[in-house]
Amino acid sequence: MPFLLITSTGPAADHMCDSFGLYRKTEEMKEGRHVYKQEHDSKEDENGDDDYTLFSDKKGVWKLSLNGTNSDEYLKLKATTPREFPTSVKWQYYYYNTWCDDPALAVTGLSEKPSECEVTISLRQDIVRD
Repeated sequence: MPFLLITSTGPAADHMCDSFGLYRKTEEMKEGRHVYKQEHDSKEDENGDDDYTLFSDKKGVWKLSLNGTNSDEYLKLKATTPREFPTSVKWQYYYYNTWCDDPALAVTGLSEKPSECEVTISLRQDIVRD
């Protein structure tokens, strides 16, 4: 699969939404599997320091981190079990030094890049205004 789409309508969307979106398979390999890099929607984003990378570790567990670093301080998402592909596994997100479950967090394989993308942003609760 040349593209992966990371989405959630659950609690991870409140904390990890900057790591969601479209990922493109690269020629780079890690532990015998392709590495996926987040696609950017503007030239401004491409020049930023925050590049999200999806990769597999030595045990076959898929992880998503800033700049492909396998250190806990940079990890944002991880699969709960080892799998050959990141699309057939449950995921967790890292929030306040704790790995949290999000049943709605999904990685979907795409055979081609979508021509258009629609983003819906919503809150799970009302905001109190002063």
